[in-house]
Amino acid sequence: MANRIFGDKDVLKPAEHVVSCELGDGLALLNLKTNIYFSLNEVGAKIWVLAQHGSDIETILKLLQDEYDVAEDVLLSDVNEIISDMSDAGLIRAE
Repeated sequence: MANRIFGDKDVLKPAEHVVSCELGDGLALLNLKTNIYFSLNEVGAKIWVLAQHGSDIETILKLLQDEYDVAEDVLLSDVNEIISDMSDAGLIRAE
């Protein structure tokens, strides 16, 4: 895990070679280039859906902060980790 820090204004975009399907409260993603599945919990699934709409990280953080009762620094760390993991797996990119 690279655990990169992304900028608030970075816009997330899903990779073109990834398909998704609902899996309980989360999502299952399949990278069609590597044939590797990646599962996302409820929060990861929300980040994925927002990325499909080209949301920037600041917007994602605000929406998640409004929905979940979590400290801002914990949320920032968790979101950064999820985005880093998805980026490292070739599922998402930040522009």
